Amino acid sequence: MEQIKSIIFYSKINRFFEHSIILFISVSLFASCFFFVDKAFFLIFSFLFLYIVFYNKNFGNSKILIKVLLIWTLINILSIGFNRTTFSLITFSGYVLRISIGFFLVNLWNGHFWEKFEKLIFSLTFIALIIFPFNLLFPSFFHDLKIVFQPFTHEVFLQKDAQKDFWYSFFYTHSGRDDWRNSGFMWEPGAFAMSSVIMIIYNWSKSGFFFTKRILLYILAIITTVSTAGYISLIFLLFAVSLNKKRLIFLFSIIGLLLIFNTNFIYSEFLIPKIEEYIEETNSEIYHDQKITDRLEANRLSYLLINIVKTIDYPLGFGVVEDKKSYVSSIKIVGVGGVSDILYKWGPLGLATFLWTIFYWIRGNLFPKYGLFQHIFIFFALLIMFISNPIESNLVASLLFFTSFIPKNIKH
Repeated sequence: MEQIKSIIFYSKINRFFEHSIILFISVSLFASCFFFVDKAFFLIFSFLFLYIVFYNKNFGNSKILIKVLLIWTLINILSIGFNRTTFSLITFSGYVLRISIGFFLVNLWNGHFWEKFEKLIFSLTFIALIIFPFNLLFPSFFHDLKIVFQPFTHEVFLQKDAQKDFWYSFFYTHSGRDDWRNSGFMWEPGAFAMSSVIMIIYNWSKSGFFFTKRILLYILAIITTVSTAGYISLIFLLFAVSLNKKRLIFLFSIIGLLLIFNTNFIYSEFLIPKIEEYIEETNSEIYHDQKITDRLEANRLSYLLINIVKTIDYPLGFGVVEDKKSYVSSIKIVGVGGVSDILYKWGPLGLATFLWTIFYWIRGNLFPKYGLFQHIFIFFALLIMFISNPIESNLVASLLFFTSFIPKNIKH
């Protein structure tokens, strides 16, 4: 009897540590702020650990992963032959590891990864919302905490002068900027908004379009980010809810409020003026000096158009190979944007496949009982986040893509 109790006890301990490591890997790659998230030792360890767990659980169709990796390999081989520029085997392998990690994660726990992941994200969001007001009230104290937390923070966030006091602690990110924007546990406010948008959609897919405590918390999180993309996505989500027949009055209320507060809200510096600034910079081909490197940085709209032009020259996807024009040019232009990156690396067909898979997942799996326009609004809420955030370089794209292949009878 005692031996059985001992076996049960050690089994629970083993399960606890296994789940803790999996969730730590998930949040670390999701937030992408720790100094080790792009290091070979961490990616290889995560891959091997998750592969062993995945192999023992024997859940999920690994043929999907194999097909994706074969396509990724073929894209890079063809790109090397056509462009004949630089190719990095290390960078290529890093993408293989991250794609595989995303696949393993969503197929763990018999397809119930998101249930456990959302619980942790909810807790982290709640903690961040508690800490954020104190950050506003005592900025000097939070600046001084860099001594404790900067050693754990990725160096890329410390290179700009405006972020010399940036630090990350798993539970909270201090941007080091003297603004009123909340980055939560993510690398920047827009990413925190993206996390909240995804979790709102996940919760609605489980319990319907209701404003539960969890939903209200995520909405509050989006509000504190003061993120242009976050606010636009939130509006799309509210329109999706309003199209429910019982909530038409809510739709008219939203329209009324927007008309009343149009000068204070729509024309505030982070909405219409910021969009207008993006358009003006794109039309005038204005790029910003990164100062930390010899590269110029384009805004999200400009970066998307630049990559569209590149894919017209070579529509099969560049993989990790540099395109010919960038290779011979003395001016290097970089930018941020998940849709832009997927378009460049995977080509128009790859981007179309990804976006269609996400839309079909929303329509056929997450919200099968709702109407087409609601599916479209939810899709656009995600699309805005995809355009604004580098989802292709962290876990977001692979997590969502592979989740769409989990059987419908599994409640994610």
